[in-house]
Amino acid sequence: MPPKPEPRRTRMPRRLIAIIPTAIICQWTSIGKLMDMILALPSSSGGGVATATVEADLASLFPKKFTIDGEATAASEEEEDRPRPFSFSACLLIKDSNVILPEWLAYHYTVLPLRRLIVAVDPLSHMDPRPILDAYGSIGMNITVWMDEAAYWNASAIPHQNFSDYHELVHGRYKDNADPHGDYVKLKQHQNRQKFFVEACLRTLRDEGRDWTIHLDVDEYLAFNYHDKHEGLPSHCKGNTTCERDYARAIEDGTHYRARLDESSTAAEHIDRHHDGEFDNPDKPCVMIARFLFVSKECDPEENDIQRGLIDDDDDDGGGGFNASMFHTLRYRYRTLHPQRNGKSIIDVSRYDGRHVLNPHRLLGKLCTGNNGQVRNDEKSFRVHHHVGSWESFVSLGFDSRGESMFRARNNEKNLVVDDTSPGYRRYNGTTWVSRFAQLVGRERALALTQSVRAREELEKMTIVIHQQEAHALRKDVALLNAALEE
Repeated sequence: MPPKPEPRRTRMPRRLIAIIPTAIICQWTSIGKLMDMILALPSSSGGGVATATVEADLASLFPKKFTIDGEATAASEEEEDRPRPFSFSACLLIKDSNVILPEWLAYHYTVLPLRRLIVAVDPLSHMDPRPILDAYGSIGMNITVWMDEAAYWNASAIPHQNFSDYHELVHGRYKDNADPHGDYVKLKQHQNRQKFFVEACLRTLRDEGRDWTIHLDVDEYLAFNYHDKHEGLPSHCKGNTTCERDYARAIEDGTHYRARLDESSTAAEHIDRHHDGEFDNPDKPCVMIARFLFVSKECDPEENDIQRGLIDDDDDDGGGGFNASMFHTLRYRYRTLHPQRNGKSIIDVSRYDGRHVLNPHRLLGKLCTGNNGQVRNDEKSFRVHHHVGSWESFVSLGFDSRGESMFRARNNEKNLVVDDTSPGYRRYNGTTWVSRFAQLVGRERALALTQSVRAREELEKMTIVIHQQEAHALRKDVALLNAALEE
């Protein structure tokens, strides 16, 4: 595997300039000196944390810096003063996701509220998320980072391969699929890592005395399952006129708990109101929720103002200065009409019995609600929004199989509808989660923690992509030259 290139800070490759999204250019203009400060941070791919000089410059934004020591963070003092009625926890496995990680953190900090997080970093990552996670500790998130998979790998089940062996396995012998089982081996390694991580995460959170916990990917967002005009009547009522009439009446008159989501500003508040009996079932500590795919198609700007709900710069009470195009949850509203095949789980870890995780969707098997991974969305309080996102966030580093063909396939969904529950807080005083996040932590800090970090990380990632493409092209040229000389 070639060494990781050091990003250029003083001179930008010409080809990179051509592919920088317009949103970033606009963003640089809107945040001025703050963006200059953020761009001065060290490269995440270099694995370092902020220097003393930069830390001093950011002191006003992050007065209580959250330091990362080794592989785990120290507990934040602010986190102990948890939001009422309770706060959520989460397990997150990531690989080169620095571009969208800030939005995921800020969104769930606001909507859940998320205050405890355990992160496992894929050993093949090119980018280090710890500087980003460090900054979120300053607003009360208690974050543990596992950089080495040996910290959670179940060696008694499957022997753990050390880091160098794993690199050789994935990027050496099987890099060009010379072995017919190469893709299979890579898939099994990923699946085992995911299962072992989730089991270790759930055990850790249970031993800490935590309760409701989410396990989502970094491109997935837990959302209120507001009744959508596109969904029609429930599938389980098909052909039953009485059932259809009663359901429609309950939604219309507000007696159904999906029609009462407006009473709560966070997921924790809704659960605490006991409207939804699934969260009170003593025999089912795992609640399944449906998942909808949001594609990378933007609405007509003349028909849809994605800035709707973001406060102007002149208003000092909330989210002024935010650019909605820098947030997937605000920018993309086209989604599939029907849920994806498999949903995701919300788990009360206080009742986790230590059983093995079967898959990343229905984590606890029969202890989860429903009969399988598929979910009846019409009876759920929450759902997951799975965003394909922009190409800059989707493209992977390191020449793996996740390329343009997969990006196009993900965006080739049929039967799309415009989700009329987006932005996420459409029904909550006409605002968005972004402006609410700004109200919680302050506007300047919110800007620094979200779109400013994203702009920096997107530039960083595309710089690495360009360097890798140049190195790959050079290797191909050398191979062709050697072949010609041998002839």
